[in-house]
Amino acid sequence: ADVIKALVSVGEQSKEIQLWATPEKVFQVDDTKRTGLSLQLYTVKNKAGLGVGDFNDLLELCDLCAQQHMDYILLNPLHLLFAQQSERASPYSPNSRALLNPLYICVELSADAKNNPQLDALLHSDEVKALFNSNEQFINYEKEKSNRLRGRSSETAKAHRG
Repeated sequence: ADVIKALVSVGEQSKEIQLWATPEKVFQVDDTKRTGLSLQLYTVKNKAGLGVGDFNDLLELCDLCAQQHMDYILLNPLHLLFAQQSERASPYSPNSRALLNPLYICVELSADAKNNPQLDALLHSDEVKALFNSNEQFINYEKEKSNRLRGRSSETAKAHRG
């Protein structure tokens, strides 16, 4: 794309801007149909029982799609959302576009998760089992965040104990 600098003036105010010229055509693939998947990672049911999908679930999904010879996965933005306002869950209006949402971290794959009785107790608690077995239509982001953060704090506690 060609970038052209331009000075725009309205009344007494002026501002230098960039104009982007794009090619007439974008890269085209052959005419064969493509098969893929479009999803929001938070809608994937987490196999560890922690509610929304995480990066490990995404990895497994990628492997499954590759086995099925799919051509693409369209994924929602994974930006950092508002920690104190779980109901503001839209990935399209994040708190930060530069940071990833920590709820997508796979708790069970963390080095601090191994041999961690506190985390094991959380993962086998009635509250987490109820969340995993739930057939609710909508995600309870507050409960999801609470369980994930409790899992991360269990890992942190183990790391500090050595």
